[in-house]
Amino acid sequence: MLGYGYDIIYKKGCDNVVVDALSCQFEDERTLIAISLPIPDWIEESSKEWFSQPSLSQLINNLRANPNSSIGYSWKDGILHYKDRVVISPTYAFKTHILAELHSSPTAGHASF
Repeated sequence: MLGYGYDIIYKKGCDNVVVDALSCQFEDERTLIAISLPIPDWIEESSKEWFSQPSLSQLINNLRANPNSSIGYSWKDGILHYKDRVVISPTYAFKTHILAELHSSPTAGHASF
């Protein structure tokens, strides 16, 4: 929310005639997370890069066959992780773009590089 000006205004349920997804109560918390979770474009670009690298492609195939085949690595929801961090191919051309997105965008946790 950094970089945005906003006010939080409470409205009683009967007065709130135009509700949004965040105003609704969900029995399953995962539903709310799915609605509010942004998915960066570079994740899709990274996946193309993983499959263009023979070693990473083989690693992914091994993890699909046996999730415990490579210590520290995991394949979750179509994303390659190492110790719960997204793997970026060493040859990926947009590393600087990713760093900028994660550090200086309004949705990032930092205000600058």
